[in-house]
Amino acid sequence: MVAGAAFAADVSAKVKIDGSLFNYDGSTISMFKVKHQQESWNPILDFKFNGEKAGAEIKFYNYSGTWDSNGYEDTLTSTIHDTEWSVWFKPFDILKISTGKIGTNLNQETIDWSNTKTGCDGYGYAAGVSTNGISFDLMMLPGADKYWFTKAEGADATIAETYFKAGYSADFGTVNAMFDYKKDDMKFGVGYSGAAGAVSYFVNAIGYYKTEFTAVRFEPFVAYSAGALSVKLWNPIDYSLTADSDALDVNTVLKASYGLGSITPFLYVNADNWCSSSKKITVKPGVDGSVGEMSYGVYLNITIPTAENSKVSVDVPVYFTVNF
Repeated sequence: MVAGAAFAADVSAKVKIDGSLFNYDGSTISMFKVKHQQESWNPILDFKFNGEKAGAEIKFYNYSGTWDSNGYEDTLTSTIHDTEWSVWFKPFDILKISTGKIGTNLNQETIDWSNTKTGCDGYGYAAGVSTNGISFDLMMLPGADKYWFTKAEGADATIAETYFKAGYSADFGTVNAMFDYKKDDMKFGVGYSGAAGAVSYFVNAIGYYKTEFTAVRFEPFVAYSAGALSVKLWNPIDYSLTADSDALDVNTVLKASYGLGSITPFLYVNADNWCSSSKKITVKPGVDGSVGEMSYGVYLNITIPTAENSKVSVDVPVYFTVNF
């Protein structure tokens, strides 16, 4: 907590280390590795500052290679990238302005915490208005070091990605809708989220349009919580309107956990594209826990491919995170 004569704000930071205790890739056994190269979405250091009227965040990454639309190709694993930073402020209580790396979606699944396809993510500017359960958001997302609007002499004007979202929340739940515009590549979506007793849920529906509608997607999610027990199911369904074969793609993710004091055993199952002959199933039994200010997790990751001549792989990932 930072306090001054005119404001009070929360300041927080996070350090995260990942590794593997055991790995078998189908032919080789390996043990005890500390990762020095993280996933593209996984910051090794994250600073946040949030006040009543303004805030900021900066994330540091050391992921190697091309990992986002803004470049950073073929970098060394030891290179630190300050590639995600953002600032927000509220000139009025109902109006929030954001700039930097920003993003949103209609509804967020809470198993892998990956953005649903109703979302957007990139560098740009955003304005959001929220009052009496009604919300409107507008995002202009040209990407880093790029202009959202350009008009060269003798040429047509061009507009980069533009995302619009509107929502309404009341006792019955929340309904919302989105429109994501990119040149020759657009998507439309609607969503609903609600709760009934120990069950919470949402469903999103999305349509993709280029010169014609090319695909549709449905994103149902349900979570049940009772005492120490938690069960979550995420079941996105894609259907191509233009594919000659394999038009249907279904992905099912299930996670069940049970809290026991400072540890939480869990079972995670991911059946990826189980309508396809090349589907694979990932099973992860594991434990999340905490020791003082540190949280940790360790689990058994078994990947079972169904393609011919593919091999089962086994990994025992581990992570350690300290928030301060």
